[in-house]
Amino acid sequence: MKNFRLPILFLLALTALTLTGCLNDSSSGTGDAKLSIQMKVADMAKASNGNLSKGSVIKLKKLIVTMTSNVASDSVIRDTIYASDAAGSSFTSSTAQDQSFSKAYAIKPLRNWTVVVKTLDTRDSVVHRDSVLAAKLLAAETRNITLNLAPRYVMYEVKFTVPDTLRSTLSGQGQKITITRFVMKIDSVKAIDSTSTAGFESAPKVHSATFDYIPSNTTPDVTIRFYGHSAGTNDTLLFQAVIPKVDPEATQSPVNAVYVGPGADGIGGAVNRLIINIGKVNTITFNTNVNGTVSLKGAASH
Repeated sequence: MKNFRLPILFLLALTALTLTGCLNDSSSGTGDAKLSIQMKVADMAKASNGNLSKGSVIKLKKLIVTMTSNVASDSVIRDTIYASDAAGSSFTSSTAQDQSFSKAYAIKPLRNWTVVVKTLDTRDSVVHRDSVLAAKLLAAETRNITLNLAPRYVMYEVKFTVPDTLRSTLSGQGQKITITRFVMKIDSVKAIDSTSTAGFESAPKVHSATFDYIPSNTTPDVTIRFYGHSAGTNDTLLFQAVIPKVDPEATQSPVNAVYVGPGADGIGGAVNRLIINIGKVNTITFNTNVNGTVSLKGAASH
């Protein structure tokens, strides 16, 4: 009887050891877990109007997903999803509306996985990037992962009207003027310089100028200038507005551009009201649902 039981106990112990080895083997478990990432691309709509616009609406080119485990022998999972504007496409280049799509990935369990997601635009600039660690991902585990991708850029938009007359508040007398040039500087660096030989159309016409790719974590000084002339004179600086330390998270109040042209000391109240909107790029949120059917391999299959 003893001779019969001992081999059985030995075989049971050997089977248990073999199965344990399979569960901890870094080469096992391919496809045992399934990671489903729902990707939401938020609206980044931006205004652009006429020949004044020096910025361009950001267009997405691709989204890259990279997943790396803490097991050195594991292959890095890389996936590039290209934007397509064809009808029915789940991921498009448009930033004028929200997008939502999902994709599933087969991954190995019993590891830590670092997930990195980034979007690139048509200039190959990284517009969004974020990462998350899925620690100790177990076999048969379902885990929800959310990535909140912070935007790397904001876009400045300047909306303005221009007067066709310079009028004194003291005498009531006025003279015709023509605004022919608009300049915006960001930290003393020229960002927009637009000219119109015939002059910009006066109020109530609203003009708009934009500038892209301003780092979202900066607070630059912004200077806005308008150049023009009256009959028989040359173009010169007429109006100026200075906005210090622009906070990309704050709503910008209307700014008065002050007359700084010839005779400014004797002309009070001649202002041009500017409405300056500082637009920020919205955030892409990834709501991740892991829904994997796990089929672990037994000892006999190893």
